[in-house]
Formats: sequence, C-alpha cells, structure tokens
Amino acid sequence: MENAEILRYLGYRGRPADAAVLEKIEEVKHALERVIAPAHIAGTWDVQIEEDTVFLAGRTFQSHALARHLCGCKQAVLLAATLGTGADTCIRQYTASAMEKAVIAQAVCAARIEQYCDSVTSELSYPTPRFSPGYGDFSLQYQRDILQLLDCAKRIGLTMNDAYMLLPSKSVTALIGLRGGARSDRRGCAQCAKKDCQYARKEG
Repeated sequence: MENAEILRYLGYRGRPADAAVLEKIEEVKHALERVIAPAHIAGTWDVQIEEDTVFLAGRTFQSHALARHLCGCKQAVLLAATLGTGADTCIRQYTASAMEKAVIAQAVCAARIEQYCDSVTSELSYPTPRFSPGYGDFSLQYQRDILQLLDCAKRIGLTMNDAYMLLPSKSVTALIGLRGGARSDRRGCAQCAKKDCQYARKEG
C-alpha cells in the first residue's frame, strides 16, 4: 500500500511527512495487516435507465447522478467490500491509548479498502468507475438495497445501522456500470461532484 494515499487521507496534500509520522504509519500498517480480512461480493444485473431513475434487479434507484453515471450501460455490477471487524477493533484500541495512531489507522484503512476495491474492479471488462451511495444525489438509503440484493449479512457479515452507515465501518458498497466500448479512466475524485472535499486528489 502506497504511503502517498495514506498521507492524502491524513490531509498532507502532497506535503512531505516527517520521519516520526512515517514511522508511525509503518507501525500502524503492520498492526492492521495482521487483523484485517478483506472480503467482497459482486453480482451483475441488467440495468435500465429512464431519465433520473435506474431500474436494476427489481429495485428502483432514484438519482440523477447515478443515471448519468450509468448512461450507455446495459448491465451494472453491485459490489460490497469490507476489511472486516478486525479493522474497527484495532481503531478502537488505538483510540483508547494513542489518538494520533487512531487517526493514522483511519487513513490506512481508507486507503486499504480503496486499493482492495480497485483490485476487484480491475477484473471487470470495460467498467465505469465505482459509484457509491452518498455520491451526489444518490442517497445513502440505497445501501439497504445493495446489502439485501447481495445477501451481505449472511455472506460476509456486512450490515448497516439505522443511519445507513455500514458495519463494519471500513466497508464500501457501489454500483459499477459495464460498457460495451472503451474502459473509462475517470476514477474516484474525477467523477465526484463534490468540489470542497478535504481528501480530493490533486490533478496534474
């Protein structure tokens, strides 16, 4: 896992970190790699788009941003991925004893789940970038549909709370369109409408 991504989540935005911070990052990375258990489920369904509505697997997803993202796609992949409960346990332990390391652990996990999802997506043919509930007007409430369609609770122990937040917390759900033509190179920050995100990658 590249430290550049971890430092981005820590807010360094291209600035160098001192030796003490880099040493703590390595310590936290080693601790987390001993306890995380990455797992995912993916399923492919036909998709139909009508204006601001996406129809998939008998469900209706109302979102202009998602409909635009999947424009031209005949199928879409639902993806759910998690680092498991060990990541949350490790972060809680650091929070109780070493807050700076807890912050670093949050960043390491954010980078690690993104890396894991990228590796899963790379196996697909002509995928769009991932598009997750919470992006644009794609409501977090659609986490429930994705979890139910993929049977996540039973298969990888992934659930959510009443606020639609995933449990374990270091988890991701997303839709990925499948195009019949060239692969899209737009990822993450390039396709997100949020302009004031503190974690945004710098372009160029």
